Amino acid sequence: MKMVGALLALFREAAGYTQKSLGEQFVVGEQQIASIEQGRRPLKPDLAEQFDDFLDTKGALATALSRMPEVDLVPLWAEEYLDREREAIAISSYENQVFARPPSDGRVRAGGVPQPHPGPRRG
Repeated sequence: MKMVGALLALFREAAGYTQKSLGEQFVVGEQQIASIEQGRRPLKPDLAEQFDDFLDTKGALATALSRMPEVDLVPLWAEEYLDREREAIAISSYENQVFARPPSDGRVRAGGVPQPHPGPRRG
């Protein structure tokens, strides 16, 4: 993401635009442009194509974005969150397969369903 952001900054400056003035052309905030250029926010493919057309980069941003390694598609700050989310999904899918332990006195019906306790013994 940082390389695509650096390319955007390079093309923007070469065309004579500030982050603010480029953002105004696309109804995008100055902070969003800054975040994209610093690699904190991903550049969306449709916005990359619009920037390419506007800055006359001959498709450089869209091409760089489409060929970006998968490891670079997720911002570093989100990696830990995604790892924990994957772990939670794995635990959740496992927990529904855990069965209660049958009674220790052997009162189990066929199919693993505990039988009701017979009550006190008489006689």
